Amino acid sequence: RALSFRASGRAVLVFLRTVDDLMRTRSLLEKAGVSPCVLAGTMRGYERERLVKTDPVFRRFLPQDDLPQDDSSAAAAEHTVYLLSTSAGEVGVNISADHLISDLSPFDSMAQRFGRVNRFGERNDTEVHVFHPAPATLNGTPYDTSRAKTLALLEALEGDASPSALGRLDAEARAQAFTPAPKVLRLDEIVLDA
Repeated sequence: RALSFRASGRAVLVFLRTVDDLMRTRSLLEKAGVSPCVLAGTMRGYERERLVKTDPVFRRFLPQDDLPQDDSSAAAAEHTVYLLSTSAGEVGVNISADHLISDLSPFDSMAQRFGRVNRFGERNDTEVHVFHPAPATLNGTPYDTSRAKTLALLEALEGDASPSALGRLDAEARAQAFTPAPKVLRLDEIVLDA
């Protein structure tokens, strides 16, 4: 799907849940002659800051107001660019893509991902593609149950992934599709001693 945008001249954001999936996708794109930018939680702050300052591919995803007035790198890059990201790109970074491709995550994660495409409402031709396993296979773990509930919510959107459409979904159904809370040990003296 990512390569179908190759001649579009657009900024394409691809979200993947695992670093292994991200690296496998990166390798496939590079074999096809595409050099994607990568944003992953494994990066140090220094590396992330360098992306913002020096990477012309990453800069295509930044708001033009955030770029220096004399910067021509983002404007000069009119070819299609790809940013591959794990959940590291979901929060704390002000990026906007023209198109989004994503695997299926729980609803809280998907809402953040959708918020990284056409973030400033500058496009009317944005496409969002969500890839997922067969619904019948999403069972067994609380995480998969959340993903199955998220898939049902996304199908109810009928192709409209806008913030207003997400907000119209039942609040309780959204909450039930969130990432399951981790089990946390009660903190007491025995645990501290251990």
